[in-house]
Amino acid sequence: MFTQLKQDTNDIMKLAIYPTGTSDETYYFVLNQDGILKCSVGSRKNGNIKQRDYLIKKVDSSENLLDENDMQALIDIANQLEVSGFNEEKRIVKDSWDVAFLYKGKIYEMNLHMNNSEILQKLADKMIELSSIPVDLHDWA
Repeated sequence: MFTQLKQDTNDIMKLAIYPTGTSDETYYFVLNQDGILKCSVGSRKNGNIKQRDYLIKKVDSSENLLDENDMQALIDIANQLEVSGFNEEKRIVKDSWDVAFLYKGKIYEMNLHMNNSEILQKLADKMIELSSIPVDLHDWA
């Protein structure tokens, strides 16, 4: 039914939202085939969302079971992104937030403030809405 990621056959998609200037305060979301959305915040090892242990230190972590409609909404948005032809290079913007999304083996990246893709922005917003932990995408002075 779903194309699997190589590193964990149960995962459908992964999304990370992280600040450009530090590895801390990284929000990491993993949706698996069972409809469980795992939400974590912590320090990332590096910028490779394909890495199995993406977060090396978790400050908070929780998971919730999505209903069928919410799970399908995420999949529908991801499929829209896949067929959209989104292929922009991520722009480096200091003191802002970046997004990395892994779906069907492909990584999509953008800066939230540059808004390269309305579809990827919609996906990030939906993940934040469904998150079982609070997400604070604050500004820096």
